[in-house]
Amino acid sequence: MQTLIAGRDHHCHPHDAHLSFTDWTPGTVSRWIGKCPQCKTARRVEVRQDVRLTWQYSTPDKMAFSKRVYQYEVLSAGTRHYVHKGGNYVMAMCDALCTDAHKEAHWFLCKRIEGVYNDGIKCNAKCMNATGPNCECSCAGENHGGAHA
Repeated sequence: MQTLIAGRDHHCHPHDAHLSFTDWTPGTVSRWIGKCPQCKTARRVEVRQDVRLTWQYSTPDKMAFSKRVYQYEVLSAGTRHYVHKGGNYVMAMCDALCTDAHKEAHWFLCKRIEGVYNDGIKCNAKCMNATGPNCECSCAGENHGGAHA
């Protein structure tokens, strides 16, 4: 898609035609899992990546291109999401509220659940009670660690 606005060419990729420049479009939900280093309690949390468009201008060419902008909505209480140039990071607070000498709750790093679909392995209690980030069964990570949600 190409439009002309205020003497500038504006280009928007056809794959982005369904996205808005003003409203956030709900995106995919990613699941993360981690374990408190002190009490070993596991926790699974969810973060949704929303997207909208903005214009990025190129001064010498007097061109503008649409650019995707993301915001992350934490869907699980007691969770923090960080974006860094090295990637996304999720921290979770221990549900068991184990405390140190200062009576502060422990935060720990979660890893993104990586699910691989395998029709030959039926999803079961082993998957639901998992504490690690790797899943290879019929749920492809959808139920992985769900007992710790």
